[in-house]
Amino acid sequence: MPTLSTIRFAVAAIALPLSAAVASALEIKPFEQKAFDAARAAGAATLVDVHAAWCPTCKAQRSVFKSLESNPAYKDVTVYSVDFDKQADVVKAFGANKQSTLI
Repeated sequence: MPTLSTIRFAVAAIALPLSAAVASALEIKPFEQKAFDAARAAGAATLVDVHAAWCPTCKAQRSVFKSLESNPAYKDVTVYSVDFDKQADVVKAFGANKQSTLI
């Protein structure tokens, strides 16, 4: 099970190339294939969060995301949230074997 430090590192690694010039928030959105594909095609910084409402590790990860929402260093990062229980087709397409997977 990943530690909170590992999760913070994984999220921070995505934002390293981003500029902190404009203050804004990390954005968390429900996963929608069309929006995700458009973001990827545009070269946007994306993170896929495969989560389950009942998962304690997922709750810890969500807490980290919430703590980064007002940090301008993450202004261009969008977290696409995939429901492990309700979006099994998306989970399978990403090759995620369990909840609390960050891609």
